[in-house]
Amino acid sequence: MEVAYKEPKNIDNLSVAQLKDLKKKRSRDVAALGFILRGVDDPIFLGIMRATKAKQTWKTLQSEYEGDVKVRAVNLQSLRRQLKK
Repeated sequence: MEVAYKEPKNIDNLSVAQLKDLKKKRSRDVAALGFILRGVDDPIFLGIMRATKAKQTWKTLQSEYEGDVKVRAVNLQSLRRQLKK
């Protein structure tokens, strides 16, 4: 999920071609969101169920489970400590 579509503020001024394009983008977003939601377990699902866009869901998952280098290093250290016990 690198690119998210932008929802126009006012769809009344859109042409027929723009409306078709918007409908196509919305449909793809809903499909992507569905794939993401079907691919996660219940505990993870509870954390992302309020998201309305695929990009929003993807960012939430990335921030929760990927983290930056320092966060991953800390997580790795804690896992090592748990294994040593």
